[in-house]
Amino acid sequence: MLIAAGVVAAGVFVNGSVRSLPEFLVEYGIMLALAAAWAAFALLLARDNALAYAVALFGVTAAHGAALCLEQPAPELQRQGWFAAAVLLAVLVWTAAPTLAGRRRYQTSQTAPQVN
Repeated sequence: MLIAAGVVAAGVFVNGSVRSLPEFLVEYGIMLALAAAWAAFALLLARDNALAYAVALFGVTAAHGAALCLEQPAPELQRQGWFAAAVLLAVLVWTAAPTLAGRRRYQTSQTAPQVN
């Protein structure tokens, strides 16, 4: 039932500017791939981690906003796009910092202290 709802939802999010069946099928395929990627992320990576969902949602919206600003001809908007991309990169580095720093800081010692 959930898979059927995902297939229908992918059809709802198809771009409204499609005019022919081949255009619709291309857009629908893209939406199905995105829905499958989000489902894989939710089931395999994020699971019960609320921070993972929040960072993923922030990443998608910030990347979309940065891309919209960067494609504008006005230099002021392009500067805002670069700023949004820098903020996105900073958040991604912050979330990956424990992995990048290594696990040695976050693990307890292997040997238990002896009590005499």
